[in-house]
Order: sequence, then C-alpha cells, then structure tokens
Amino acid sequence: MEALDAYLCKKHDRLLAKLLQPNSYEKKSSLAIVDGFSVEISKEQAAILGSAKEVRVVEKNQELA
Repeated sequence: MEALDAYLCKKHDRLLAKLLQPNSYEKKSSLAIVDGFSVEISKEQAAILGSAKEVRVVEKNQELA
C-alpha cells in the first residue's frame, strides 16, 4: 500500500505543478482511497483544476461547527 500511496502523491503533485503557478497553493494531503487530494487554492485556481481533463470533481471543504 505504501507504493500506491507514494505513486498517487507524486501523481497529484505533478498535476498541481502542471496546472498552477509555483507557491500559489498549499497541498494538504493525498487520499489514496479516492485518488484525490486536498489543497488550499483560490476560486480561480479551483476553476482551472475543475476544467482539467484529469480532474473528475472539485469540491469546497465544508467545515462543521
């Protein structure tokens, strides 16, 4: 499982580096179970990610009180 985690983490890092400007986002984690990641980005960057063919869905994190 560690090899899969490492592979997906690098895959996510490459996608972010390809689509967004360096130092303009903060990746929080990769989630192997859903082949996804969490990242702090602007609305504009979310639109860029959402339009990428490699991305299925972009969702805003909802904090619970």
